[in-house]
Amino acid sequence: MSTTLRRYLPALLCALALLFCIVLTDPRLEAGLNDDWSYIATAQRFAQTGHFVYNGWASPMLGWQVVFGAVFLRLFGFSFTIARVSVLLISMGAAFLMQRIFARCGISPFQATIGTLTFVLSPLFLPLAFSFMTDVPGLFCTLLCVYGCLRCLQSARQQTAMCWIVFAAVSSDIGGTGRQIAWLGVLVMVPCALWLLRPRRRVTLLVGGVVYLSSVAFIVEAVRWFYRHPYSIPDTLFPAPLHVWNITQLTGNLLRLALETAMLLLPLLCVLFLSLRRHVRAAWLIVSVACVVYLAGLYWVRHGMGAQTLDAWLAPWLINIFTERGVLDGTPILGQRPVLLSVGMRLFLSVLTLAGLGALAVCAISRLRQRVAVNASQQSPVPNLAVLLGPFALASLLMLCPRAAFGVLFDRYVLTLLFLAMLALLRFMQELSPQLLRAAVLPVFLVAAFSVAATHDAFAMFRARLQAVQQLRADGVPDRVIDGGFEFNAWTQIQHSGFVSDPHLMPPAQAARVANYYTMPHPCRPLNAFLFPDLVPQYALSFNRNACAGPTNYPPVIYHELLGPHTVPIYVVRVGPVAP
Repeated sequence: MSTTLRRYLPALLCALALLFCIVLTDPRLEAGLNDDWSYIATAQRFAQTGHFVYNGWASPMLGWQVVFGAVFLRLFGFSFTIARVSVLLISMGAAFLMQRIFARCGISPFQATIGTLTFVLSPLFLPLAFSFMTDVPGLFCTLLCVYGCLRCLQSARQQTAMCWIVFAAVSSDIGGTGRQIAWLGVLVMVPCALWLLRPRRRVTLLVGGVVYLSSVAFIVEAVRWFYRHPYSIPDTLFPAPLHVWNITQLTGNLLRLALETAMLLLPLLCVLFLSLRRHVRAAWLIVSVACVVYLAGLYWVRHGMGAQTLDAWLAPWLINIFTERGVLDGTPILGQRPVLLSVGMRLFLSVLTLAGLGALAVCAISRLRQRVAVNASQQSPVPNLAVLLGPFALASLLMLCPRAAFGVLFDRYVLTLLFLAMLALLRFMQELSPQLLRAAVLPVFLVAAFSVAATHDAFAMFRARLQAVQQLRADGVPDRVIDGGFEFNAWTQIQHSGFVSDPHLMPPAQAARVANYYTMPHPCRPLNAFLFPDLVPQYALSFNRNACAGPTNYPPVIYHELLGPHTVPIYVVRVGPVAP
C-alpha cells in the first residue's frame, strides 16, 4: 500500500461508514423533510428554468447548493430522493475532510477516525446527512476553509501557501451563498491565518489582503442580489429591542446549547472515567453527585412538583432534529408520536452528561497541576490552533446569540461548534493518554446503532404519512383539503400558489395574505397554518384516531419501528373550519 493511500484510507473509511449507515436507514421518501421541501422546490425550478425562484420560506439564499442539486435533477429527473443524494455526497465529503483536519492538527489517525465517526454517526448529523437542508453543506464549506487555512500554514513554499489561502477564501465565499454562516470563514478565520503568517511571507499577506477585500465586496453584492428576488426572506440579527427577559432567554438557551454539545460528545467523555483511576475520590464524588441529581429528579417528577420546568432541562435540551420522540420530529401531525426516551432515560442521559463534564473538569485540573510537558510528536504542527480557530468559534457563537435571545435555538445550529469542541477534546485526550480513546470504540458503535435505528424509524413514519395521504388521493380528495403535516402542507401551498404566506416576505406585497381562519393556533389546525392560506383542511393525519371530529372509514396505516413500539398506526381523521 502506498504512503498516500495509507494516509487517506481512514478518511475514506469514515465516508464509506456514513454511506453504509445511511443505506441501513432505508431513506426512501418522496416528500419533504423539515424545511428541505422549500430548498428542493427552488432546485427544481432552477433545473427547469436556470433561474433562482424562491417561495417565501428560504432565509438562506441557497446559492451553490441549489445549482449542485439541480444538476442531479436534470440528469436523473425530479425526485426528492435524487435531490437528497446530492447532499449525501456532500455529507461524505464532510466526513472525509473532518478526519483529515483532525489528523493535520496533530491527532493520531486512529483517534481522528474515532472522533469523526462520533460526529457523523451521531443522532444529530446522521438524519441531516440525507436531507436537502443547508446545515451539512454549510458545515462542509466551513471544513474546506479550515482545511485550506491549515494547508496554508503548513506549506513550506510561498506559492503553495498563497494558493491554499485563496482556496480557503473562495470556498468560504461560495459556501456562504448556500448558508450565510459559512462566510465567517473568510471574514474571521482567513484573517487569523494571515496574522499567523505575518513574520514569514509578506507576499502571501499582500495576496491575502486583496482576496479578503474581494471577498467582502462579493458578500455585499451577493446579499443585495438575494434581496432583489421576490419571495425572499430578509434575515436581521436583532428583530426587536432587547429586554431583560431576552437576556434570561439568551442565558438559558446558551446553557442548553453547551449541554447539548456535551451530550453529543458523550462517547468520548465517558471514557475519561478510565483516566480517574488515580483520582478515586474525584470519581466517587462525581458518581455520588450524579446519583443525588438523578434521585432528586425522579422525586420531583413523581410528585408533580416542577415537572414542566424539569422537562425543559432534560436531555436532549434543544429541539428540531433529535428529541425525546426520536429524530426528525420537529414537525408533528395531530396527536402525539410515541415517546422514545422516557423521563427516566432522559434523566439518566442528563446525569451522564453532567458526570462526563465533571470527569473532564477533574482531568483538566489534574493536567494543569501536573504541568507535564507534551512530547513534540503530540504537538500540533500548526503554530497556534487557538489563534486560528478561537476567534472563529467566538464569532460563530455570537451569531447564535440573537436567535437564542429572541427565538428558538435548534440543535442543528450546533454542528460547527460541535466540530470545534470535538477537535479540542481530541487534542486534550491525546495529550492525556494516547491509548485512552481505544475504549471509545464500543460507545461510538452503540450510539451509531441508535442513530441508524432512530433515523430508520423516522423515515418509516414519513413514508406512512405519505401512504395515508395517498389513500385520500386515490378517492379523488384534493391535496388542499388534506392536513398531511407541515412538509406536505407547505409543498401543496407552493404548488398551488408558488409561495407560502410568510409575513416577512419581500415584494410582491400581495403575497403575504393571511385568512382569518389561520390567525390563531388551534389543536385541530395545521402547524403554522397562517403560512398556508390556500389550504382548507377537511381531513388530517393523526396518531390519535379520535382526534378533532373523529375517525373516518379509511384504515390506519401501520409502520414498524426498530425502537420504541414495534407497530405505530397513523389515522385519517375529520377536521373542518374551526371557529376563532
